[in-house]
Amino acid sequence: MRYFFILNFLLFVLVGSSQTQKGTLLLRVFPVDAIVKIDGKKYVERDQNGFLKIELDSGMHFLQCWAPTHELIEDSIRIKANETVRKVQYISHSKEFQSFKQSKRRQAVGKTVLLVVPPAMLIGFTTEYFIKEPDMKLKVENSKTDVESTKQVYLDAITINTVKSSREAYERSVDNYNERVSEYNEFVTISAIKISASAVITGLSIWWVTKFKKLEYEEKQLLSRTKIILDPINGQAFLTWKIQKQ
Repeated sequence: MRYFFILNFLLFVLVGSSQTQKGTLLLRVFPVDAIVKIDGKKYVERDQNGFLKIELDSGMHFLQCWAPTHELIEDSIRIKANETVRKVQYISHSKEFQSFKQSKRRQAVGKTVLLVVPPAMLIGFTTEYFIKEPDMKLKVENSKTDVESTKQVYLDAITINTVKSSREAYERSVDNYNERVSEYNEFVTISAIKISASAVITGLSIWWVTKFKKLEYEEKQLLSRTKIILDPINGQAFLTWKIQKQ
C-alpha cells in the first residue's frame, strides 16, 4: 500500500511538472492564408482576430511560414513556461514575383503609350489642318481678288502719277498673293506629311501592341490551371483550385 501511494505521488509530481513546462504562442501571419508550421507541424485554425493560439513546450521552436508568390520565412521562437508569446509575422512577396509585377507595369505603360500617343497625334494634326486650312485658303482668295482689282486700276490709269502709284499697288498685291500662296502650299504639304506619318505610326503601334506577349506569373511549383503546388516547407504537394491574383 505504501508503494502505491509513493507511485501516485511521483505521477502527480511528474504530471504537474510537465504541465508547468507549457507555454502559449499567439501568432498572426500576413497574408492570412499563409501556411504555418512549427517544428514541422502545420497549424491552420485561427481565432476571430486571425491569431493562431498554440500551446508548446518551453524552449526553442522552429517556425516556418510561406504563401504563394511570397518568400519562405524561417525563424526561431523561444517559449517560456506559463507565459504567452505574441508574434506578428509579415511575409513579403518573393523577388521573382516583384520582378514580374514590375515587368507587367512596364508593359502596361508601353501599351498605353503606343495606343494613346500616336492616335492623339493623328487626331491633333488632322484637327489642326481642318481648322487652319479654310482661313488660309480664304486669305489666298482675298489676295487674288486684291491682285485683280489693283491690276484693273493700273490698266485704267491715265496720268503719270496714277500709273506709277497703281503699278506699285499692283506689284505689292502680287507679292502678297505669292506669299499667301507659298504659305498655303507649305502648310498643306507639311500637314499632309504629318497626318500621313502619324497614321502610319498609329497602325504600326497597334500592330506592335498585338504582338506583345501576355505576361503570366507561374511559380516554379505550379503545373496546371488546377494547380498542384509544392509546399517548400516539407516538399509535399497539395491541390488547390485557387487562382492567383496578379
